[in-house]
Amino acid sequence: MAMMPMTIQRCAIKHHGESNESMAETVLSMARSLVGSAISKAASAAANETNLLLGVEKDIWYMN
Repeated sequence: MAMMPMTIQRCAIKHHGESNESMAETVLSMARSLVGSAISKAASAAANETNLLLGVEKDIWYMN
């Protein structure tokens, strides 16, 4: 039998007493957190862009 690299061996070994369901719940929780952070950052960037566009519109109105 071929030897697996240590990182793969560690991933393949299930922690004693930990079910696949709890591992899946942990992964899902982490994914939700990452997606939530990404959405928050995107919303912040969109709000910033909107403020910049409104500022340009006011500047153009002032120059006319």
